[in-house]
Amino acid sequence: METQSTEIKDLATALAKAQSEIKPALKDSDNPFFKSKYADLASVQAACMPLLNKNGLSVTQAIQTVGESAYLVTTLLHSSGQWMRSTAPIKPVKSDPQSFGSAVTYMRRYSLASIAGVAQEDDDGNSAAAKNGDAKHFDMDLDRAQQEQIYDEALKKLAAADSIEKLAAVWAPYQKTIKKMPNDLAADLIQKKDECKAELQRQNGSAH
Repeated sequence: METQSTEIKDLATALAKAQSEIKPALKDSDNPFFKSKYADLASVQAACMPLLNKNGLSVTQAIQTVGESAYLVTTLLHSSGQWMRSTAPIKPVKSDPQSFGSAVTYMRRYSLASIAGVAQEDDDGNSAAAKNGDAKHFDMDLDRAQQEQIYDEALKKLAAADSIEKLAAVWAPYQKTIKKMPNDLAADLIQKKDECKAELQRQNGSAH
């Protein structure tokens, strides 16, 4: 897939003018898990779209499927007909429509901020901080995307355990929080823990 039109001079000039006025997106949404605020999709749109439009720029975000994979195609268009685009994979934690919708919204926020040059909250830093700490409590006020983000971190920690002892250490904090997780995520997490335990036991048996 092509990433830009043959000429982008007019687009580049217009984008530079818009970016000279674009301010960081307002962090007005709460993330109770990390006890911080972040800029949601609406905030990113509010930060950049009026200034992009003022300079003859518009943005489209469409979902494209290739086989069983889904991608978000974000295209920055200029009134001259020039354009540039980015493509990002959509990877929901689960296969249900709610998870897919959350993943689409999440990727729309990041793709729009990226193509327009909007500064926003560094969620990667928050994720790294979570990895270095104990399991956090699920808060049922968290939206689905936030719940799945925590769930995904738990899965990664379980999968990374390379011994029964390490698996037990990873799982111990979650025994106190499992009842606060949404039922479907809790069931999947328990199943994953059991699968990891069975695989480690199999490996230990094969080693003897």
